[in-house]
Amino acid sequence: MDKYWSMVWKLVNQSDAILEVVDARFPSLCRTLSVESAVKDANKPLILVLNKSDLVPREVSTAWVEYLRTKEKILTVAVSSRFRLGTGILRRTITRSVKGNVIISVVGLPNTGKSSLINILKGRSSAPTAPIPGYTRALQLLRITKRIRVYDTPGVIPSKISNSLRLLLGVHNPHKLDDPEYDVEYLIQASEKVAPGAIAKHYDLSIDDPTLFLEELAKKRGRLMKGGKLNLRQAAIDMMTDHMNGAITSLYESPPSGFLTSKSTSEDLPSSDDST
Repeated sequence: MDKYWSMVWKLVNQSDAILEVVDARFPSLCRTLSVESAVKDANKPLILVLNKSDLVPREVSTAWVEYLRTKEKILTVAVSSRFRLGTGILRRTITRSVKGNVIISVVGLPNTGKSSLINILKGRSSAPTAPIPGYTRALQLLRITKRIRVYDTPGVIPSKISNSLRLLLGVHNPHKLDDPEYDVEYLIQASEKVAPGAIAKHYDLSIDDPTLFLEELAKKRGRLMKGGKLNLRQAAIDMMTDHMNGAITSLYESPPSGFLTSKSTSEDLPSSDDST
């Protein structure tokens, strides 16, 4: 962990700009404020990238972009690596922020889609990607264009982040958890604080008792072991995987009050015309 942060601070000093990639479902929860502060102190451009914007309603991404731009004065772009949307806007934002040949560092928590975003920017696969968090293990310098190079940093979970928040942000591989049945309770608690009723609505099941919830989910999914016993572990993994992949569509952080009805400008959000 100490070596990772030492590397991050070094990259901040060596880079011309920083891209901080966050999950568009939880813009305020997965920001790394210590990195943002270091970028500000170094007087370097910071571009906050709301990736996975396809997992939230368009008006929600619009509101978050406007809030972060107007209230926090952070240059913010919403993109979707999955559908190759918004990268044209991001490219233009980078070139407008820094002139000449530049080195960009891409930082962010695991499972925010950093490597996938770099691959889309480049136009072909250049950074290893996988559908599980924490796949990028080593620092890589990649050429995006003739004048733009990018450092892809491995995602590291801050030690002070709570277990509930780790589960909500999807920074753990569900299959590697020692006790996913137990962790589901933490995930439910965290989700209820962010989006009350989202999990219950998605599965059409009561979440008052996590054990009963898993039993009913296991029945719905046909998760059975030998002898017909319910496989609660697999049901828990199913639920966490659904969340990590964005299948629980109403589970996202609401924008600050007063911004949800804001109108987007032509470059606020990705569209089918901004894939390049």
